[in-house]
Amino acid sequence: MAKKRGGFGKAHTRYYLPSGKQVVGTTTVLGLLSKPQLVPWANKLGLDGYDVAKYVDILAEVGRCAHYLIQMHLQQQEPNLREFSPIVVDAAENSFLSYLAWEQKHHIEVLWCEKPLISVEFEYGGTPDVYCKLDDAFTLLDFKTGGVYQEHFYQVNGAYRRLMRENEYLLDQCIVLQIPRSEDERFGVFPLTSNETDWLIFYHLLEIHKLRKAAKAKKVV
Repeated sequence: MAKKRGGFGKAHTRYYLPSGKQVVGTTTVLGLLSKPQLVPWANKLGLDGYDVAKYVDILAEVGRCAHYLIQMHLQQQEPNLREFSPIVVDAAENSFLSYLAWEQKHHIEVLWCEKPLISVEFEYGGTPDVYCKLDDAFTLLDFKTGGVYQEHFYQVNGAYRRLMRENEYLLDQCIVLQIPRSEDERFGVFPLTSNETDWLIFYHLLEIHKLRKAAKAKKVV
């Protein structure tokens, strides 16, 4: 069971076991990892005269809007863009067009979009973007706006693949699509081969999260 709070996207989804116990989401678990690749990027922005915080906020909104446009398209629904500024929508529509250019080369039968899944065995939850038949292969598609980094593979190929297996969904492949938000970013396709390493890294991060939470609870008491 899962409950969503706020607007579009998965950041505010809360996950619950059938017993009612709340469990952690995949993005929170992966938040334990440092992101050293962002340091030189932010430094370059500063040297170029950009307000890093404002620049990051705008890119985040463009990514959120692009993700929403793709989701609505796949669900054959009309998007409601009133909460986004015209500048954000304009940039996000360019991102959306880059996705459509890729989609036109394939046949996609959407089975579901953004379905919250729970692992009772490992006690965590996650919300994959799209489960579909892509050129007749059962596929988990995940959209990443901006860069694609190793932690995204732990999420999709490790945590999400395990969730799909536990919830008895057929799965032939996982693919991460890199959706550009600006001219200095590129469209990328990352097919992920099933392997235990991505899962094991996520699993150990999950265990660390649980240990830290238990230690914090003891200190409060």
